[in-house]
Amino acid sequence: MVEPVATPRAEVRVPYGVGADIAVARSVRLRVGTDGELVVAGPGEERVAAPPGGVQEMVWLDGRATTRILGSPVSRFLTRRNPVLRRLSVDGVPLQHVSGLCVALGAAGPVAAWLVDETAPGSGDPSTKRRQSGSVALARALGLTLEAAPDDERLDPAAVRRVLVRSSTTSARTVLVVSVAVVVALLLSARSVGGFDGDVVWPYALGALVLALPVALAALRARRRTLDLVSHPPEPSSRQVHRPAASSDATTTQVQLGREDVVVVPGDGSETWFAGPAVAGGVSVVQVVADRLVLVDARDEQLAMLPSGLFAPDDASVASLARAAEAAGVRVDVVAAPTGRREPPGDWFATGPTLQSGDLSPLQPWVMWLVAPLLLLGGLATVEDAPAVGYVVVAGAVVVLACRVWCWWTWRSWTAALRRRGVA
Repeated sequence: MVEPVATPRAEVRVPYGVGADIAVARSVRLRVGTDGELVVAGPGEERVAAPPGGVQEMVWLDGRATTRILGSPVSRFLTRRNPVLRRLSVDGVPLQHVSGLCVALGAAGPVAAWLVDETAPGSGDPSTKRRQSGSVALARALGLTLEAAPDDERLDPAAVRRVLVRSSTTSARTVLVVSVAVVVALLLSARSVGGFDGDVVWPYALGALVLALPVALAALRARRRTLDLVSHPPEPSSRQVHRPAASSDATTTQVQLGREDVVVVPGDGSETWFAGPAVAGGVSVVQVVADRLVLVDARDEQLAMLPSGLFAPDDASVASLARAAEAAGVRVDVVAAPTGRREPPGDWFATGPTLQSGDLSPLQPWVMWLVAPLLLLGGLATVEDAPAVGYVVVAGAVVVLACRVWCWWTWRSWTAALRRRGVA
């Protein structure tokens, strides 16, 4: 018997996380606090965006207005001119902006903003996605109605960007700063090699080290955090854990079911955190339909489809799923018996270095392969002219190279392990 669930509460979340961005899926929430305040939680932080009664209006903007606010002139120009970016847009609107933006407004301006496409777990038109994302319920919980922004609404783009809920742990500023730092380090380290010709180059070698060493250590920490996220499912806490009976990857392939969250862990370094039945728009029913598991909310709207061959390939797995779901207040309906056909998750990690793999910028991993040996040569070239600086640079270059090799090798080993298990 499935226990009755209290009136669902309102919440907006970023449900999907890959690699380093699993931290976002696990933690980013917008909700109404116990006293009626608007609370925004994220990785390692939680803040009160507006006190009780502080949100005076909640509006949504369409995709074109969203692009005007969030897109820079450069990005809009590139979207129009670059054929690859054009394929990732609709009439000049990037795909992540198509369903628009929701903004909570206080007396002094925006207090929180989020993209509908990044917070809606399912598909459909923008209106459906706004509802599935929890935006409509959140406005209602604040005593408001989510309405279209009037034509004369003038939102300060900078103010909206400051309060925008991010779906990535790496900010655009970090990418820019790191990219500039590694390029300058490359130029300085290349110039420092001129010390073999008798030039005084120790300032160049030292400058390159000052730029390269912090980036290398930061990249090492980021890769370690990412590997920890992709290798270990979240602690289940009060959730029930379903592991496929026939799976050899039961430690990493699982579904965790609770009243607050339904967490899907396919074992490919990604996680999807659907809201549970205690949250408005959360998963209420799991339908087994041959080679698919269909997640459905209380309005009978489809939120997602999962491959049953991965999570419930046989009758024993379906029974296990039903037991875990019952304790969470979720019903499992078998519409058609599972076929057992396995469809592995996509290998997003096989496309090369990405920010989701823990790299700090697209340039950082490639440029650091060049900086490390050049820095080592620059340090050796500096030893005769400035021995102390030269030895410090040589030691630093070894550390930079060791960090780069460790980052490359550990990620390569992890992806190779996935392929051996048949995940990719």
